[in-house]
Amino acid sequence: MRNVIFTLLFLMCTCYSLFGQRIRFYNSNDGLSSSLVRNIESDANGYIWVATDNGLSRYDGFGFVPFRHSDNDSLSVSSDVVNVIFSDSQEHSWVGTTVGLQRFDPASSQFVPFDLQCPADNRGNHYVFSVSEYTQSNLLLVSVSGWGIMAYKMDSYEPDTIMVNWLNSAIGNNFPGMLKVDNKNKLWVYSEMGPFFMIDIESRCVVDYYKKLKEVTGIENIRVSTLAEMENGNILVGCYTNGIFEINRTLKTVRRVFSPDELENPVKVIKKDSSGRMWIGLDGGGLRILDEESMTLSIPTFQLRTSRSNSPPPGNT
Repeated sequence: MRNVIFTLLFLMCTCYSLFGQRIRFYNSNDGLSSSLVRNIESDANGYIWVATDNGLSRYDGFGFVPFRHSDNDSLSVSSDVVNVIFSDSQEHSWVGTTVGLQRFDPASSQFVPFDLQCPADNRGNHYVFSVSEYTQSNLLLVSVSGWGIMAYKMDSYEPDTIMVNWLNSAIGNNFPGMLKVDNKNKLWVYSEMGPFFMIDIESRCVVDYYKKLKEVTGIENIRVSTLAEMENGNILVGCYTNGIFEINRTLKTVRRVFSPDELENPVKVIKKDSSGRMWIGLDGGGLRILDEESMTLSIPTFQLRTSRSNSPPPGNT
């Protein structure tokens, strides 16, 4: 439940101004598919999608519309365990589950299966962990647990075999985890169980930041849980048990900016909102705001309300 609280707060503060506003907390009693939230994404139409362990929920500012798997409907969401929602530059919404990948058709409200064209697991499924887009080469990138990274040409959705072979050779891991393309078109690959790479696809340069983190901390088991890009272009790295680090993009160096003792709780989420505020969510420790100039943390103050209070929906306060 701790994870749910700060994840949903991030949802609200990302979409709506926080200071001077009321924040509403939503859970399964309000129509959310489950209180265990795995991923949140907004689409081209302004809807908020929430991926949970019990299906999808779409939020329109007034309430949640649930989407769940049906054995009798091949165009329903493929599994109720939804790992990721991703909206690409062509305004398509992709849904990754423990079974495979689908593209949502807003006209019919159906989920169209996408052929990943890579080996399935022993149950015939593809566990899709993450989806991202590399716009510079017009590629859709998909992290498939047990296989690696798939890359598809977005004009045909056929695999880019050369890119697929190179990416998987570069990371050397069948469980790549999360994929994130930053504002400088660099691909970051990371997970709480390793690996942690920065990949420059154009120059074919790969930097193993897992090794750099181990050199800084002297610790073998580094659990990277989240990344965020700072105003100066550097990368903040949140680790579940090892604090927060800053990667200097120019020097390719790593320094620890907050130790686990300073934070007192594991880092679960780091996210910058539309106003430029950097938020840090601590597992069991609530929210912090990071001042990027002074590199200091503060505790935000706001009024928390439940959605069942007699007040208008977000955006109409």
